[in-house]
Amino acid sequence: MPRTVQGYTLQATNKTLWSFVKVTSDDGIVGWGEFTIGFPKAELSSTFHDVNSELTDSDFELNGPRRGPGMLNQRIRSAIYTAIDQAVFDIHSQKQGKKLVELLTSVTNIDSVPLYANINRSVVERSPEEFATRALEAQEAGFNAIKMAPFDGLTLDLCQTDDGRLLIHKAADRIQAVRDAVGPDLSIMVDCHWRMDENTANDCLGFLTDTCVSWYECPLPETEETIQPLKALRAKANERGMRLAGCEKFTGWKEFKPFVENSVYDVIMPDAKYAGGMREIMSVGERASEHGVAVSLHNPSGPVSHCVSLHISAGLNNGMPLEFQFKETPLFDGIATGIIPPRTGSSTLPVGLGIGTGLNELDLKAI
Repeated sequence: MPRTVQGYTLQATNKTLWSFVKVTSDDGIVGWGEFTIGFPKAELSSTFHDVNSELTDSDFELNGPRRGPGMLNQRIRSAIYTAIDQAVFDIHSQKQGKKLVELLTSVTNIDSVPLYANINRSVVERSPEEFATRALEAQEAGFNAIKMAPFDGLTLDLCQTDDGRLLIHKAADRIQAVRDAVGPDLSIMVDCHWRMDENTANDCLGFLTDTCVSWYECPLPETEETIQPLKALRAKANERGMRLAGCEKFTGWKEFKPFVENSVYDVIMPDAKYAGGMREIMSVGERASEHGVAVSLHNPSGPVSHCVSLHISAGLNNGMPLEFQFKETPLFDGIATGIIPPRTGSSTLPVGLGIGTGLNELDLKAI
């Protein structure tokens, strides 16, 4: 499939840089992918051009080489290959007159995916009151679960210090404010971004239990050495009605395997941008389910990744909710050329073939 490949970025907020790939086939069909990842724009641009110069015709076939999963220590390259793979699947599904999900699975009767609202990036001032306000807005919009990341400033080095304990106390106040605002029925999910040591992660179970938190995400760094401490933490969390979740940055089954096979988490969170490609993320999801581990896609991203993730979630058909970045920026809908379905406590799949949307290039900056 002769083609042209173009990379784009868009500064969505002061902190968020979205990155996209557009692939155009020889017959003019356009596919989109997203590789939003937290690296400087100059490094993204340089790596994109390196990858683009190395592409071969086989990279644009559905059964071409699966390059992404093999790049465990090259996160930008892996994400770019993964985005190209998304665009290739987008093109091929359009060519075949299908929705993307129909290329991923033979079970295509799922047209709605449950969602939860990640409110974190829309909380700018970081006060307990602002967290509570945003959680209420999500609840009023129809979400029955929200996620927040309240442990601002905490690091492994600070955990056992007075400064660290103060930051943990502030986190507890933020969670309590949300619970007081939304009442007992809304599920509160807490993301820790690997900021804790083992003792701190266990100590936090107290106030997480008191505020009826249902989801405890990424408390410890994810290494071979933390597998056993995480398993022990999972058992304690489960006793308190919490699921333990993680593995959002992993690439390929090789990285997920020890955490899945050792039952480290109740839920793993592969990301459509990082997991190594369309076939790889479906394989990871299916293998995790075989081991009794739930799969809920990580998705704090732009509109292309969101639409792709809706199709993957429908293809996995496991009833787990998909993450949605709540009220981060109006650009989410503003740059789309298709209509992205409304996001409440659930979302239908986008209308149309392929992933169901494209992007307005006039709003983007070429790299």
